[in-house]
Amino acid sequence: MSKFKEILDRQHNAVGLGAQIKKQLGEESYRDLLVALGDRDITIPAILTVLRQLEVRVSRAAVMRWRNGEPPKGADLPIIEEAQ
Repeated sequence: MSKFKEILDRQHNAVGLGAQIKKQLGEESYRDLLVALGDRDITIPAILTVLRQLEVRVSRAAVMRWRNGEPPKGADLPIIEEAQ
């Protein structure tokens, strides 16, 4: 197998960023993150600040894409809760 194909296969089969975040945060905090992503009143910098305090490394661009419906590999879509 070529070196290129070997590395490509490893990357393709690697656990995605979303799955890592889910594992790192735990079920309850991960759900709270999804809710925050769905709430446009909560700013991206605020979400990033909390993630950094929890030692979750993710880029601003990744969080913005996630909020806009493009979650990282292994992540769920944001939870958009209807206003009551």
